[in-house]
Amino acid sequence: MLLVIAALIDRGSCSPRPGGDQAGPAAGTAPAGAAGQEGPGGTPTGAGSAPAPAPKTTPAPAKTSAAPQPAPTATDGVPQVVGKDLQKARDAVWMAGYHFIKPHDALGRGRTQLLLSNWQVCDQNPGPGKVDKDTTVRLGVVRKDEDCPTTPMPTTKPSAPDGITPDVLGRSVNVVRQALRSEVKVDADDLKSGRPIIIENHWQVCTQNPAPGAPLPKDKIRLGVVKFGEKCP
Repeated sequence: MLLVIAALIDRGSCSPRPGGDQAGPAAGTAPAGAAGQEGPGGTPTGAGSAPAPAPKTTPAPAKTSAAPQPAPTATDGVPQVVGKDLQKARDAVWMAGYHFIKPHDALGRGRTQLLLSNWQVCDQNPGPGKVDKDTTVRLGVVRKDEDCPTTPMPTTKPSAPDGITPDVLGRSVNVVRQALRSEVKVDADDLKSGRPIIIENHWQVCTQNPAPGAPLPKDKIRLGVVKFGEKCP
């Protein structure tokens, strides 16, 4: 009797539940590992997920360096510098390889050229052309607000060889004084109105005593002068 009851209980546990449903995956549900499921961190996994495109990189432009500047080279011969201002003329002569340059006041007044760009070249010696590099290039100059002399003016210092009075007519007072200071005293007087002679290179000699060629006196030489630009009386 007990065996019959046990058999009946065992048979009922194996019977399907009402409705005929059995446990299993729901219809239309993709199994684990199917496309569209997310992996760790929310990243899509499985078939159909395309790899992310690599970021585009723009190549850096190549660095370029400035072209080297050629070093100045000496040219052949003394350049033409008449008409240039003294600064540019001196630079041009120097770059041509001539380093002995001597400017002088072309009006014979013995003025010093302090600011070279304020002076212009009236004449040059030697002229343009090839000469020895140790040649002294002499430049006759005037201030830019002055005209070049139409006739050559004496620019060398007067001297009194053998005690003879030199010709100093037309020269500036300061040139005469500097040239003869070791020989004789120089006195200068304004021939117009007795004006004081302060800046001597502004004054030119109209008369001299003693005359040129006479024996040089032991005490002094007297000069009658007017300002440059004025006519001698």
